[in-house]
Amino acid sequence: MLALQPSSAVIFYGTADPAHNTTAPTGPLAESGWQYQGKWGSGVGTAIAPQFFISARHLGGSVGESFVLDGVSYKAVASYEDPESDLKIWKIEGTFPAYAALYEGSDEPGKQIVVFGRGRQRGDGVFNGNLRGWRWGDSDGIMRWGTNVVTGIVDGGPLYGRALLGADFDARAGGDESTVAEGDSGGGGFILEGGVWKLAGVISWVDGPYSKTVNGRDAFPAAMFDETGYYYDSLSSNGKVTEPGRGPGSFFLSRISSRLDWIRGILIRRE
Repeated sequence: MLALQPSSAVIFYGTADPAHNTTAPTGPLAESGWQYQGKWGSGVGTAIAPQFFISARHLGGSVGESFVLDGVSYKAVASYEDPESDLKIWKIEGTFPAYAALYEGSDEPGKQIVVFGRGRQRGDGVFNGNLRGWRWGDSDGIMRWGTNVVTGIVDGGPLYGRALLGADFDARAGGDESTVAEGDSGGGGFILEGGVWKLAGVISWVDGPYSKTVNGRDAFPAAMFDETGYYYDSLSSNGKVTEPGRGPGSFFLSRISSRLDWIRGILIRRE
């Protein structure tokens, strides 16, 4: 899981500058979700209704803890775990001033996605002949945003659910191309639909750690745009560094559109 290995807050392909994208997106990406992101434990959550936010189930948390949105603390008073995904909804005491719309389409592959997190900076380069990626660097807890392109829908098994949005760290998204790291768990992924940026996924997993040997003790977490020559812990390998590298590393978000009925059921029944 991302709380362990699996998600800088958002690591960029094009820059290691820790000040990059630390304020709300502007221009074509304005209003793309930054305003709904709050601090939840060691990760992130997204406001989705006047008294509810959603995050990653594996991130944990407890009733009585505070969700901090735009500098305001809201006490969590109840929680609702999805039995079929890595999603978890929390009810708060008080009312959010605004909240995200939910993505309803089933056409996410090929679309640009804007992701948010507050995990780690980009660290030292990883070389296997050529540069293959970067180790995870320091954790500073600063919110950042990045972009990527949804490459497909992935089966995450019983722990993460049968439908996750996958995205490759391969520079297709331009200068703000990003992947995720520890501390980004629960962060929102937004896709533009009908002129409105809507919550399409919640960050749940990222490939790694990586090793030069099968189940090697030298395993390290990294943002890899080329996994060639490394074994790694994949979404399907049950915590073992056994998968042979063959291309760009990927990260995965729990898919909102697949769980709309469950989400709406919670929001309607628990208001």
